[in-house]
Amino acid sequence: MIAQQAPGAPGSTATWTSSAKDMVGTAIGQGRVWFTVGYGILNEVYWPSCSTPQIRDLGFIIAGDDFWSEVKRVHQYSITTPSSSLPLPKIVHQHERYRLELEIITDPARDVLLIHYHLEGEGLRLYPLLAPHLGGDGDNNYGSVTPQGLAAQKNGQYLILSAENGFARGSVGYVGSSDGWQDFSQNGGMSWEYQQAGPGNIAMIGELNHNSGVLALAFSASAQGAATLANSALAEGYQEARRQYAYLVGGME
Repeated sequence: MIAQQAPGAPGSTATWTSSAKDMVGTAIGQGRVWFTVGYGILNEVYWPSCSTPQIRDLGFIIAGDDFWSEVKRVHQYSITTPSSSLPLPKIVHQHERYRLELEIITDPARDVLLIHYHLEGEGLRLYPLLAPHLGGDGDNNYGSVTPQGLAAQKNGQYLILSAENGFARGSVGYVGSSDGWQDFSQNGGMSWEYQQAGPGNIAMIGELNHNSGVLALAFSASAQGAATLANSALAEGYQEARRQYAYLVGGME
């Protein structure tokens, strides 16, 4: 079902994610993004300094015709880094139906966070879930599905989640009523495609075109700026950003 405006405004009372963290990371360079990992997923991401969280979390649903699973709730994962001095997390979620591998870095040259992902599992698709809390607040956020990806804005702060291989479809809704997790919980799959939501406590979901690729989460003071940063980071390529990140943070190439 494709609809322009999501129902259920303004959504449930906004909350933050757990304070239990696996690790924290950032790049050395011009990029001003910090991130934390908890329960095997990306949770608070900070920009333009480490004092202002801009999202609650960015997790994943894995689904097929007769099955769906949110990886953080399964809670079967391992996390490793190349060395104790290099906060470059490799996260592996294991399940009898799938194996999801994630690697997270921030771009040293841009206000962009990159996630390299690879899903193994017969007949399964991957769905990122993003909960914006722009300006450190879950209330009064606006979200939309755009040709460039899943976008959100509030009070002159903008973010976009873009995919290297694009999204097959997307939806944005109000937490607790019309968000993507509620869709899967009620319908067993992604059946809603709401194109706009806000103001309120919102969450966004997208179905990725491919089960291997790169996601770019970009921040800016304008919608066009965020989209340009995401596109330029994806165009330069994950491996180059990873090389710079590893060299600058840990002295490794």
